[in-house]
Amino acid sequence: MPLTRWISVLAALTTLMFSHLAVVAEAATAQAGWSRTGDMATGGMSFPAIELPSGQVLMAPGRTTEVFDPTTATFSRAGSLTVDRGWAFSGTLLHNGKILFAGGQAGDTSLASAELYDPVTGTSTPTGDMSAARSFHTATLLADGRVLITGGHRFNFRNSALASAEIYDPATRSFAPTGDMNISRQDHTATLLVDGRVLVAGGYNDLDDPPAQATAELFDPDSGTFAPTASMTAGRGNHTATKLRNGMVLIAGGHSGHPGASVASAELYDPATGLFAPTGDMSDSRGSHTATVLSNGTVLLAGGFTAFPYTGSTLASAEIYEPSTGTFTSTANMHTARGRHAAASLPGGDVLVAGGESGERAEVYSSAVSDTRAPTITTPGDMTITATDAEGALVSYAASATDNIDPDPDLSCEPLSQSTFPLGVTTVTCTAIDNSGNQATASFTITVLRPLDIGMEINPWSLLTPKTGGAILSGSITCDRNTHVYVFGDLTQTVTSAQVTGPFYTEIDCSPPRTSWHATVTPTTRRYVTGDATLSITAYACDQQGSCDREEHNHAIRLRNN
Repeated sequence: MPLTRWISVLAALTTLMFSHLAVVAEAATAQAGWSRTGDMATGGMSFPAIELPSGQVLMAPGRTTEVFDPTTATFSRAGSLTVDRGWAFSGTLLHNGKILFAGGQAGDTSLASAELYDPVTGTSTPTGDMSAARSFHTATLLADGRVLITGGHRFNFRNSALASAEIYDPATRSFAPTGDMNISRQDHTATLLVDGRVLVAGGYNDLDDPPAQATAELFDPDSGTFAPTASMTAGRGNHTATKLRNGMVLIAGGHSGHPGASVASAELYDPATGLFAPTGDMSDSRGSHTATVLSNGTVLLAGGFTAFPYTGSTLASAEIYEPSTGTFTSTANMHTARGRHAAASLPGGDVLVAGGESGERAEVYSSAVSDTRAPTITTPGDMTITATDAEGALVSYAASATDNIDPDPDLSCEPLSQSTFPLGVTTVTCTAIDNSGNQATASFTITVLRPLDIGMEINPWSLLTPKTGGAILSGSITCDRNTHVYVFGDLTQTVTSAQVTGPFYTEIDCSPPRTSWHATVTPTTRRYVTGDATLSITAYACDQQGSCDREEHNHAIRLRNN
């Protein structure tokens, strides 16, 4: 084989790839804020989160279900639903402990089916179908244990918002129509009032008619009918409606249309007067967010989008509504920006948020986080580098720190990245400190080696192989460290005015200071004979750090018989 071809083949061997496992170090105050939890197994958007009597939370992102255990802050797989409900379906915990899942949008299809899920056994069985396929609807548990389903969206239908409503009766395991709403709605809210009526507010009446609705109405479970009530001060969809301890309903945020910008305004509905009245504005305009009552009666509002659908920013911000003053106050940001996520109350007053545009990530808000965990430091692992000059090598490395509460812990490493590291082994020590003073350290080493150096020695005598007309070449390779060496070239001899040429190739593992080699060369034409010949030889090697060296020589050697 020609020398140039050997070189091109072996040049591909010089590209080496390296990966280093993360090195984790851990080492320890109370504040309001967010702490990371284990991730969900499957992420999703607009899926239900159900607070179980055990204190755990069941989440159903599509067909699978998983349970969050607040004692371990982890999710575990539970049972599966009978069908894939996609997103925008409802989940309602019944008085008998079962969960009613209804509707949803799977691909291009809105669903009419429903099923009962048993969180104890992790099994689900079909129940009666709804009278209409719907997604982005509401499901409200009434005082008598029945479930009111209102409005929603029929995918691929013009004027797809629905005015129909129906009631699920657990005793008969079936749905029955009730009176229609006064207007078609989707992405609206339905809130059970203290007196047993249901306040239905806002939403989108027609996706071809962008402004969101300001209208509201009341459902009377005794008569099964809806009656208009006063309108909100602003049209909104994908807003939140939260019943406060005083019986009033906080309406907050939402989108002004479909599409439309989000709003920061909020208002209170008073069931005694049937009127809405403005309250303080939120710190951020947000829609498709969550609102959860905390143990002290305040309300946590988190995440959302600044415009709909998905044309604005996704928010990580959160704020607290104080009913006694009618004002919102910013609180710590979430670790992950998210909208169309799920939220649920946990025992002790904490709040779990999960999923949304953040995928599988989840976190917990607490008004009194006890931060006793040190940050986690990730380093590149031990590194070996080849020196670039007599001083050593300029080395760049990447280290990072994360914390379950502090979104940006301080990190410092010594020696610094992009410093010149001398020949030999240097230990790099990294220190991370979070805003509660918890500290962690991690270290790794950087070894700087001299460039690879190989040499070549040739035996001036080579033996002929009479049967093949070839020759046996030999010599030794010198090396300054263990390395794999490729030896190749051509042996040429002039025999009666004609050139006899043959290639040779061999590989050896060289150990310092030297390792011998042998190679057999067979001529491509005629035969070698005793006498002088010219050896063109190359030795080529690269170590694991990508340092390479090459020796090339032309030697006159003597061929002889054994």
